[in-house]
Amino acid sequence: MKTLIIAREFPIKHRDILIASLFPEKINIEFIVWNRHGRLNKPDKNTYVFKSKIEKLRSIKFFLLVKEYVRFIDDIISKTNPQLLIISHYSLYLPFLLLSKKRDIKIILDVHDLPSFNNIISFQLALLIEKIIIRNVNYLFLASKYFKPFYSGKKTLVIDNIPPNQNSNTNSIKSIKNGIIRIGFVGKLRYPDLYKLVIECINKFDNLQFHFYGDGSAEEILKDFSNKQNTNNVFFHGLFNKNELKKIYSEIDLLWACYPHSNYNVKYATSNKALESLHFNTPCVFSSGTMLAKDYESKNLGFSINPINKAEIIYFFKNLNREKLYIVSKNIFDVDTPSINSYRQSLNDFLQL
Repeated sequence: MKTLIIAREFPIKHRDILIASLFPEKINIEFIVWNRHGRLNKPDKNTYVFKSKIEKLRSIKFFLLVKEYVRFIDDIISKTNPQLLIISHYSLYLPFLLLSKKRDIKIILDVHDLPSFNNIISFQLALLIEKIIIRNVNYLFLASKYFKPFYSGKKTLVIDNIPPNQNSNTNSIKSIKNGIIRIGFVGKLRYPDLYKLVIECINKFDNLQFHFYGDGSAEEILKDFSNKQNTNNVFFHGLFNKNELKKIYSEIDLLWACYPHSNYNVKYATSNKALESLHFNTPCVFSSGTMLAKDYESKNLGFSINPINKAEIIYFFKNLNREKLYIVSKNIFDVDTPSINSYRQSLNDFLQL
């Protein structure tokens, strides 16, 4: 069976590679991707690349170019005759379902995110529009178990964004070797106001360090702010490769994974950081009011905090100690994390391959 995975980014992202890796070897998988940022990476031979540069998804230019991308996809479908399409993210599968002329192929939608809104009315309206557009599609992959209530009546399979090469949690219980507690953010640096507050608060504590791993639109802003605060316990390590995750997590005692909790996608999403926290046995801080925070904190697998409340952040830092981290790390160690083979079996059963 020939399968096309249609994605919106190039190089191919981890989640699309992960989903491809879950299929049996007998399934012939190819990719169609949009090189939106003009990357110079050389594509693999099984990858079709649509080349048209665009910076922002929420722009008039995107709506003009997405029609061209759908036509490009239709042309590839005509040439390759796949039996299955897997389409990533609502910003791509909604335009495809509206514009594509290819209606006679089995389609699976990969729901990475819910519509990203802070206002409940806008959020519910977007979900209603999505429900109408996807009414004829029965199979969905979900990137979070908390998305399920929004897609009742559909056949859904939760595929978590597990770290590369995950088999099981084989990492030891965390122990702090000296008096310094190392806190880390691992990922794209966005939301500068959120992390300016963290930098301002942690600057008051000599026993704490904060390490930023990753780049992004907020990197230079945060570096400048850190310099103006005269911090000596805030460090920026820059862009990293996914293969470096094990080393990175070995260097931190606590993972900071707080995002704007007023956003409804943040409220229900399962972040990569939550799964990495379990896999690399590193306690994690989540934004209060999210499903992750409620779930992890109830099982004593992590902490929650209001990320825009300065007094609450300072209180958390002041009361953070190695004993608390050890207890949470021990609880994480006892969790039976699913192996990639269990996801393969679930996919096989879901699609009856």
